Amino acid sequence: MNSATHAMDRHIRELSASRAGITASTFYSDPLPGDRLGVSHDAAGFISIEWLRRSTPFHDADFYLCGPKPFLKAFVGGLALAGVPRPRVHYEFFGPAEDLEAA
Repeated sequence: MNSATHAMDRHIRELSASRAGITASTFYSDPLPGDRLGVSHDAAGFISIEWLRRSTPFHDADFYLCGPKPFLKAFVGGLALAGVPRPRVHYEFFGPAEDLEAA
């Protein structure tokens, strides 16, 4: 992901800037040459369970995930291994229908 493929970037930034207690962190897995760390995105690479541990109220949080099958498989399983109770993990598949049919 990068600035060319970042859905709802402005909307999310406006929401987090206008409401107390909301922060947004953006990860670009494939930044463009014009993308600037700290301006267009907060981190290069992918979000991780360890980042969530450091940056969120991990042991009290509910996690809402939306993404393709490989992402969901990694994070739903990773959160379970990290001790997050299953009722606090909510997810929705986003991707090609073939991925669901092959599941």
